[in-house]
Amino acid sequence: MRNLSTLACGLALIGCTRPQTATDAGPTPTRDTAAPSTASAPADAGREGDPDDATEDAGSRDHMHLTTDGVTKDVWISGWASIPHPSHREYAFEGPLGCAGQRFKTKLTKNTRLDIGYTAKKAFVIVVEEPYVLDKPPVVEGKSLVWAGDFVHADGSKRRFVLRIDCPLPKT
Repeated sequence: MRNLSTLACGLALIGCTRPQTATDAGPTPTRDTAAPSTASAPADAGREGDPDDATEDAGSRDHMHLTTDGVTKDVWISGWASIPHPSHREYAFEGPLGCAGQRFKTKLTKNTRLDIGYTAKKAFVIVVEEPYVLDKPPVVEGKSLVWAGDFVHADGSKRRFVLRIDCPLPKT
């Protein structure tokens, strides 16, 4: 169960009024070695102060890798979560994390939470309460599912996501 303060914080957040859709799924970028990295070792990844992000058994966790805005993030996760999205109810979730639930959660920074989900036909990354939808099937690379896309904001700025999930392709 999520603690009440985390749930109350999630309910107080508001975001954009509509999901953004990727405009380009170009090649996977290489990581800028000068950029700061928030990647963690498997024993700590996905936890970052939130005990609900993962269980103690590192061997049974599922893995995903996200690159956005020059930051890379590896997440190993398992367990159960209730993830409310008051301003985007279509993304609300309660169920198993990782491959079983097709859902991952973590924090990009101390105050920026991420919710990542996928189907056989698309993936989404919700940054706080702002959804970014990669509205196409993944590229299957070995045992990984890969999505990539650029998003253009109203002010002309861009945000690029590359998402690699080490799970089997779901049927739906």
